[in-house]
Amino acid sequence: MSVWGPWAFFTPLILWLCKKFPISPDNWQKAIPIHMIAGCLLTAAQALLTHAYVMLRFFDFTWESSTIFGYFIRALGVKILIYWVIVGLYHLHDFYKRNKDNEIRKSKIESQLAQAQLKALKAQLHPHFLFNTLHTIGSMVYCDADQANRMITQLSDLLRIVLKKDSSNRVLLTEEMEFCNLYLKIQKTRFKDNLEVIVKHDNNTQNILVPSFILQPFVENAVIHGFSKNLHKGLIKVVARNVDQRLLLEVHDNGEGIEKFNTSEIKLGLGITNSYERLKRIYNEDFELTFSDSDEGGLRVTINIPFLTN
Repeated sequence: MSVWGPWAFFTPLILWLCKKFPISPDNWQKAIPIHMIAGCLLTAAQALLTHAYVMLRFFDFTWESSTIFGYFIRALGVKILIYWVIVGLYHLHDFYKRNKDNEIRKSKIESQLAQAQLKALKAQLHPHFLFNTLHTIGSMVYCDADQANRMITQLSDLLRIVLKKDSSNRVLLTEEMEFCNLYLKIQKTRFKDNLEVIVKHDNNTQNILVPSFILQPFVENAVIHGFSKNLHKGLIKVVARNVDQRLLLEVHDNGEGIEKFNTSEIKLGLGITNSYERLKRIYNEDFELTFSDSDEGGLRVTINIPFLTN
């Protein structure tokens, strides 16, 4: 009681000193001397309290300063360690707490960044695609009303998916493929028989989670560059495969291919850049984004990501 009791009472004071004068890289020159003085004073106070306890217990009220001073000198080498243990535990807890707070803050910032990138990706989809689609619908209203009505329905379904996924960062692969299929159906309606569309995925990939709208920039890129520059009938194929418990997402076109295509234009595009950054933030380094020659004679974009189920 005489040894440990005083330190129990001193602990709140020590914690207050640690909070007021933390030992940090930019404050240690001021904090350490303060804690050394405080440690010595509290050790002296503990010595006085211990001596007072002994006097009360044995009814020996002899007050010899030399005895107290001697006890203080002996205790200084050992008991002051108690002070520094409390200081160390405080700073250890404080470091853990700040590190945890930083992780939470970093996670929130990354989540906000991912949402901002997703919104930027959808904002990129809206303007020119919508204007082109509405222009096509307008030109069809009088000459082919059924086709115009079909295109309006497809556009409505597509926009419904976009609005529904406003806050989703990951979706089922089936939903992502449905979005690509609707997008390409609208493009096929615009270009009629000049564009062939294939969208397919393995049966065992239905419940795989993928980043929302991750394929859209590459599919759009295939339409703009792989098909619009193509003199013969265009082909765009979107495929999802399970290869050794990895998900391979592929976008093929039969355009000019990797050698004639300006690959720097792909990598510097807003949608492609956002897609790459999103993949990096979600999967760290556990993904691949590659551009190569397609079997169809054009460009093939491959996204290799972990096989994560819902």
